[in-house]
Amino acid sequence: MVALWRIGADGLALAGDSQPGPGDPVAAVAVAVGQLGNQTVAVTAGADGTVALWRIGADGLALAGDPQPGPDGKVRAVAVGQVGDQTVAITGGPGGTVALWRIGQDGLALAGDPQPGPGGEVWAVAVGQLGEQTVAVTAEVSGTVALWRVGVDGLVLAGDPQPGPDGVVWAAVAVGQLGEQTVAVTGGSDGTVALWRIGQDGLALAGDPQPGAGGGGRAGR
Repeated sequence: MVALWRIGADGLALAGDSQPGPGDPVAAVAVAVGQLGNQTVAVTAGADGTVALWRIGADGLALAGDPQPGPDGKVRAVAVGQVGDQTVAITGGPGGTVALWRIGQDGLALAGDPQPGPGGEVWAVAVGQLGEQTVAVTAEVSGTVALWRVGVDGLVLAGDPQPGPDGVVWAAVAVGQLGEQTVAVTGGSDGTVALWRIGQDGLALAGDPQPGAGGGGRAGR
């Protein structure tokens, strides 16, 4: 099921009726939220391998267009961002494929050819901005962390993929800004947290990776 919750100072309240996911089984394994003009939208990745777009309103969720099959047959990670005026989603999955989707009022459409991830199975993806360039960072089961330039017509690897600090980056990556410097933070299977500088030519580890406060495990999944 897919559900919308109102968030207030005192907690959460269910908004409208929960909706069944588009596939069977209907479990959503990943979800991301973004803006399509004035419309708030969500993209879900289902356990059945489908990718679906949802319109979000104050009273609940409504499926927008037809759910689409992921290029690998399975999707594990999804992120939403902007390329200029175009809202996009990026997905990754157990087959190692990274795919770009254009988001429109009527649903999702693949943009360009899906690309093979350099490290195999993709566990996490995040989107951000490097100046005017939209970028994505993927974390893969082999331990590889990769930077991608994102355009409206597809994805291109930027620089050389980098090994995660502990050999495996399971399922945690986020992109943000540190002043004018775009950065990524990754979480490893042993609890390690690492900071990466993002540049036009790729990723560079910034400082020494640090042990996570809670130790190891797959909490990011």
